[in-house]
Amino acid sequence: MPPSAESRILPARQIRINFILWVILTLNILMNFTLIRVAGLHIHFINAESFGIALIACIGIALFYHYIYRDDTMYLFGNSLGQIICMGFAISTSVNLCATLNLPLIDTSLIAIDSFFRFDWRHYVAFVDTKPLLISIFNFTYQLITIQIIIIICTLFFFKESAHAQRFILGFYCTGLLTAILSGLLPAVGTYIYYDIDIHHYVNMRPTAARVHEALLLSLRNHSITSLDIPGKGIVTFPSFHAALGVLLIYGSLPLKRFRLLIIPFNITMLFSTPIDGGHWLTDVVGGIFLTVITLYITERILPRRPLPQ
Repeated sequence: MPPSAESRILPARQIRINFILWVILTLNILMNFTLIRVAGLHIHFINAESFGIALIACIGIALFYHYIYRDDTMYLFGNSLGQIICMGFAISTSVNLCATLNLPLIDTSLIAIDSFFRFDWRHYVAFVDTKPLLISIFNFTYQLITIQIIIIICTLFFFKESAHAQRFILGFYCTGLLTAILSGLLPAVGTYIYYDIDIHHYVNMRPTAARVHEALLLSLRNHSITSLDIPGKGIVTFPSFHAALGVLLIYGSLPLKRFRLLIIPFNITMLFSTPIDGGHWLTDVVGGIFLTVITLYITERILPRRPLPQ
């Protein structure tokens, strides 16, 4: 059944915000490429074909529903998926560029804050290592972030919650950029690297991230790297972007009454897994949560929940 005329026409403000976001995102990517060249780095594209095909498909959906079959909701849907793809590209590259600032590491300060709240990361890991079932649950929840993001966006548009989908996307982008900036200004190497832990010494645990970012982070900090992967790899830093995404996913699921009954406990569990699988200090997790609350407050002001003017 084709959608009604009312459902196909969205408030002009949503369309304007979509356009403005594309402009900002494009400028962000162009600035990143410029900074990479200024730094004398070569660019190494990873899975460029898959990235290009996915982006072209999203643009194709947007153009079809804008010029051929007029439907603002589907037009915005195609734009939103394309923006998420480009945001991942822009945020990961920004994180890598900010790491080159090579400012003093703050791991000792993060440990001190954890201690103030009576949290000892090594004791927490030792406890979890004795719980094989808990480890499996933690691993599972930690690895499904990207899939959840796509599902949330698609589900919100399916249930005609396009404004909330935009709030979710804006929150994602603002949080990601602020995380990148803070990770450069307040850099940390993370738990496994700081304590120089060989994860194979654990009985049951095989953390998802652990030290996988070590070589990249250190080479970015000492400027020994000659090429930068695009999109960039993740780097464990303060604040935790994984924790931030967990809160964002919970927020995104709020209008979906039945769906949120799965998303909320799933991502609360993921927050508890972040110190283990992501190698984060507790302060990283709290910082990611706090940062997301701030950005969501801002997005609620940009796209308020009250009916928007046509």
